[in-house]
Amino acid sequence: MNEIVAQAKEFATELLGEKLPPAFTYHNLEHTSTVVEGVQEIGQAEALRAEEMDILLIAAWFHDTGYVHTQDEHEQESVRIATTFFKQVSADEALIAKVTACILATKPGSVPADKLQQVLRDADMFHLSKNNYFDRNNALRQEWAALYGKQYADLEWAQLNLEFLSQHQFATKYGKDHLAKEKEKIIKKIRKEIKKSGQKINAALIRDLGISESDLKDLKKKLLKAENRPERGIETMFRLTSKNHIDISGMADSKANIMISINSIIISVLLGGLMQKLDSNTHLIPPTIILLGVTLSSIVYSILSLRPNITSGKFTKEDIANHDTNLLFFGNFHKMKREDYHWGMNNLMENSAFLYSNLIDDIFFLGVVLAKKYRLLRTAYNIFMYGIVVAVFAFVVAILFFNASGVYG
Repeated sequence: MNEIVAQAKEFATELLGEKLPPAFTYHNLEHTSTVVEGVQEIGQAEALRAEEMDILLIAAWFHDTGYVHTQDEHEQESVRIATTFFKQVSADEALIAKVTACILATKPGSVPADKLQQVLRDADMFHLSKNNYFDRNNALRQEWAALYGKQYADLEWAQLNLEFLSQHQFATKYGKDHLAKEKEKIIKKIRKEIKKSGQKINAALIRDLGISESDLKDLKKKLLKAENRPERGIETMFRLTSKNHIDISGMADSKANIMISINSIIISVLLGGLMQKLDSNTHLIPPTIILLGVTLSSIVYSILSLRPNITSGKFTKEDIANHDTNLLFFGNFHKMKREDYHWGMNNLMENSAFLYSNLIDDIFFLGVVLAKKYRLLRTAYNIFMYGIVVAVFAFVVAILFFNASGVYG
């Protein structure tokens, strides 16, 4: 296996060095070497076996080779190039399959299926924790400008990077425990840059518009209040509405428990006392049966109002893409893998419209459940209220119209 790793390194180094267009100032041999370095560091920390390390090293050398031919879906092209290489060195199918899966796991939005894929994804973002992050970041900025015509002002670029770094999450334990801490240092530096840029803009406004610094501060406060008011109002609305729904649900559960307790006591009294006397008081049998039916029906409807629904507990990537699931309700994800749920929540947090849609759905379905709960509970109370009147009336009739000879008169 070590021989194949050395051959893969030689093959990828020659390919990227000779055939990669000069416009690729970031996705080049330097980046690939950094990914290889990341695989070695993370793999060692994760205690991977030698054969696992070899699989990852081969995948790291090939993962961006597809850029020599295409920019779109380059991972698939990288797999094709790696497959061609494997045929030349007569690699076995198991190795090819594992390397292919690791390369495809570096595609944005993909969910790593095993430890090897997690390691390679973290290694692909290894530069996020390195001291040369800003150099590599500038190289990416140049690459985007050359290939896609995307031009960014300094402040805009800093804000774009801050957003990406804040949303990114490492997959491995080493990444979460160590690399994430180094990434946080970079995030702090970027925030300082953004703050300095804002101060420079303020100074330019003061100079060009001829306004005082105190007036500018007042203007910024007014703008901040105007911007924050709707957001805070929306958040308060969601928070209070959800809290009210939960409180009302708790009240309904308490009412159902009261109804169950009362009817259980009545049934206990019937079974413990009255049933024993029915042999000598046959005239009490009809009202007793009525009362027993009323209490049992009330208990059944009360229990139905408390009984939870069983849900599938899973969602798919298509559900996320179509905004067709509520990730905030446990019933929709309790059977999901932790990694898949992380992926779904990250997508949710990246899309404010999807996030608010989930909050709205959460309130809506809480309301639906509450409506069903209160409908069943109302039925239970109606049965108990009208049934107890009928039962008492039946007892009164049985007692008043039954004479000493055992016949109704």
